[in-house]
Amino acid sequence: MFQKALDIFRSKADLRSEGRTLNNLGLAYSSLGKNLQAIECYKRSLEIVRLHEDRRNEGKALVNLGIAYLASGDADQALHYFEQCLNIARQLNDRQNLSNALSNLGLAHAALGHDQQALSYHQAHLDLVREIGYRQGEVNALGNLGLSHAALGKYEEAIHFYEQQLALAREMDDRRSEGAALGNLGICYKTMGDLERAIELYRQQLFIARKISNRQVEGDALSNIGNGLASLGNCDEAISFHRSAIEIFREIGNLRYEAISTFNLALAMSGIGNIISAVQSAQKALAICKEIHDPYTKLIEDQLATWERLLEG
Repeated sequence: MFQKALDIFRSKADLRSEGRTLNNLGLAYSSLGKNLQAIECYKRSLEIVRLHEDRRNEGKALVNLGIAYLASGDADQALHYFEQCLNIARQLNDRQNLSNALSNLGLAHAALGHDQQALSYHQAHLDLVREIGYRQGEVNALGNLGLSHAALGKYEEAIHFYEQQLALAREMDDRRSEGAALGNLGICYKTMGDLERAIELYRQQLFIARKISNRQVEGDALSNIGNGLASLGNCDEAISFHRSAIEIFREIGNLRYEAISTFNLALAMSGIGNIISAVQSAQKALAICKEIHDPYTKLIEDQLATWERLLEG
């Protein structure tokens, strides 16, 4: 529908409407994961809003471009656009775009491994959204601050922010953010060695994911429960969870997560002494990783070599 509208506005030489429609078309492509097409739409939209010296919508176009580049794995380019948006938002005193820029700058720095800078931007974002009373922004900022502290190895501090996010998400009936907070709390407790508490948090996340029909998060939760159970020595039960996760990731077409879950299944198979089945599952995971050029390839190859030596011995 957006493409049809775009053709009409172009035939009428209605540049302003063309620019708005290109932005909407870009959002549609982004939602499908087609980031290259989205980027082309956003770039043309940006050209049009600059032609009309529409600074506020220029800021929005810059944010969308940055998000698309970040989603495509180019965090450096994303940073370039987010910084431009930040400058415009400050010049216009546009607090909504300023909020978006601060949050996304934090995400871009995190993607680049600049954990301290990411934390600083997320803290600035939290301060701003609390000042303007933007509660959804506060929920997001709390979660991002948790991620930043976890990346720095400060798990107690991360838990502090995730618990705030969880409480606010429940107050707002924001099930998506509630599930994210539960999952991230589970990761923290697992890292700190409290596996039973981690598994309980993952189970709560699984319940919410099923309630809101979020198949990706459902798969994540199943996979994490499986890993936790395997770490506790319950490999038979873990195998069932990993198989369920694989089915979901295959259904939604997430090849990377399918490969990781298939390798986790292999590890659980090894845990019950079934090395032959473990090797078969790992080989399936390896084939997918090679197909998508995933860095997980080396880890799987090393583990396969260990199992093959064991079988030969």
